[in-house]
Amino acid sequence: MGIPVLGHLDIKNPPTTVANSSGTRRCTLTDNNNFKFTSLNAATTVQLDDCEKVLGQSGVIVITNASSTGSLSFSLTANFGSGASASNVLTPGGSTISFNTTANVTHMISYYVSADDAVLVNYIGMFA
Repeated sequence: MGIPVLGHLDIKNPPTTVANSSGTRRCTLTDNNNFKFTSLNAATTVQLDDCEKVLGQSGVIVITNASSTGSLSFSLTANFGSGASASNVLTPGGSTISFNTTANVTHMISYYVSADDAVLVNYIGMFA
């Protein structure tokens, strides 16, 4: 027997806009689970912070590339309280993420904090 639903469940969780700080976009997972930003034309680190405090949390990061992208690149790290590291970020098959750097393109990273030292991520690109 299922649980009866007596109305519309309206859960709103708009993404937090992440500011740039010296080329790093810090997504503080204790603040929200969904994030967004528009990149600058520069090397950009996307850092997931406070991972050790949100085991089991999932969410998305939506990135829109700048209109000029000649110097644009991305890296992804996770911080479990002892410093950020790319080794804490696990991808399907252990593949390196090949971020699309085309101007004005939107892409998304989905994540799941699966253990006290690992974030599972998947990259989806080229939304136009």
